[in-house]
Amino acid sequence: MSARARKTIKVSLIKQWANKLLTDSTMSEEAKSGICTTIEEILHETDNYNGFNYTYWLKEGCSKWVDDGREQGRQHRYLYGKGLGEYSRTYY
Repeated sequence: MSARARKTIKVSLIKQWANKLLTDSTMSEEAKSGICTTIEEILHETDNYNGFNYTYWLKEGCSKWVDDGREQGRQHRYLYGKGLGEYSRTYY
């Protein structure tokens, strides 16, 4: 008797894989865009979408924003969040 191949995969594993790839500084923005599109579709279709944050914001941008006096307005995430590129994200 041979082992049966699984036909499903946990969405959380796909999300972990996508988050890891999106931190790769050698990957092109085009490739990261494709990963973002794919993971967002999977997360939305399975009711698992909980948003994302920019990797730079999580690592440095927020601290810089605080150090700079917490500039008011909606621009702060744009100015302090995309230091690694539009598609360098972490999905929740």
